[in-house]
Amino acid sequence: MPTLHTLMVFAGIALLFAASPGPNFIYVLSRSIGHGRREGLFSTLGIGTGAIVHTAAAVLGISALLTTSAIAFSLVKYAGATYLIYLGIKTLVNRNRTVSLESTRPGEFRAYREGLITMLLNPKAALYYFSFLPQFVDPSLGHASLQLTMFGLMQALAGLIVYTLIVLLAGSVGERIRKRRKLRQAQQWATGCTYLALGATVTLSRR
Repeated sequence: MPTLHTLMVFAGIALLFAASPGPNFIYVLSRSIGHGRREGLFSTLGIGTGAIVHTAAAVLGISALLTTSAIAFSLVKYAGATYLIYLGIKTLVNRNRTVSLESTRPGEFRAYREGLITMLLNPKAALYYFSFLPQFVDPSLGHASLQLTMFGLMQALAGLIVYTLIVLLAGSVGERIRKRRKLRQAQQWATGCTYLALGATVTLSRR
């Protein structure tokens, strides 16, 4: 069992990591504004599930492939960038459709799935779980895999806390935006452009 000091330090870092602007942060924010709190919460659950998958991959050593293989890293990176660009184009194409909440709601499962895919196709998240989390593991305490699992679950929980707060705040703003057609279209335009910018950034970024 890690010391209380170690747990407290890691908890603070985990919250900061979750609150850092990135694909997950932007996705939850835009989903909550565009489709309401319910879809935002399901997106958050999808991202949380992805975090658990990354934790399992780190424990099993699968994520080591991303740190040692440039090809594997590039494949995941470009797949993630392509998915973000796809979301951006889809959002821009649909921006002129009827803007009532009922007609624009993608459905809970779809929101969950998109959140999960966004997290899984984030290679830097995988590197974070494999390279950063083990630094807090104390071999002298034994059960390294169990410690790593604990830190991974703490990171997932930190993400759920941060993104739930985003959902609650952005959902309130979104309710006002969705009542006005021009504001709704402007929001969709901004969201679509943001996805495209994120996709381009991921494509051009290095490790």
